[in-house]
Amino acid sequence: MAGPSGLLELIIEDFEDLSKDKVFEYLKVMNSSTENAMKLLFDLLSWAKNQFQEAEPFFADVELQRNSEEIIKQQQQIASDEGVSIVNNLHGACVIEADESMINTVLRNLLSNAIKFSHPGGDVIIEGNKLGQEVQLSVQDSGVGMDRKTLDKIFDKTTNFTTKGTHGEKGSGLGLDLCIDFIKKYNGKIWAESEPDEGSRFHILLSLKQK
Repeated sequence: MAGPSGLLELIIEDFEDLSKDKVFEYLKVMNSSTENAMKLLFDLLSWAKNQFQEAEPFFADVELQRNSEEIIKQQQQIASDEGVSIVNNLHGACVIEADESMINTVLRNLLSNAIKFSHPGGDVIIEGNKLGQEVQLSVQDSGVGMDRKTLDKIFDKTTNFTTKGTHGEKGSGLGLDLCIDFIKKYNGKIWAESEPDEGSRFHILLSLKQK
């Protein structure tokens, strides 16, 4: 919420000197940031419900390419502000049986993190490949990367470990916890490959059909 709050304060302080176009530009950024904050809040509430009520997923066919395009639209303004390009290499034939809300939560969090840890001018790439009766998704950034010790820590749910983004953005560590919990509900796998200063690549392996 710091982004829209700061812009609103700027508009109030400099209102007399701002053009209509500048105010409209700020309002568009505020709108995008607020929508993303609301979606994050929804994710956290879903996670809380999952933790305390053991909510069961509702399975249906999910077109990963269509869903990823929708999530990219939500994150596009933030990516543009960071100078990051998003490339979607998922194809329309990639359909899995899944809980759409949970899958969207995982994709949104991984994409958001990839943008946050990318350098200006870098690319974030989403890909998917069918491997027999499974599909492997990956979200790759061209950012700060991680060493082996950091990789182990971010997947250790007992530590609440988090790292700072390219511009010093502080995270809560809840986003990746959310992804880990939801992927476990599918008996799927989530892991990452990374090297310092060479970016990171997060992978998810899921069954095409649920038993």
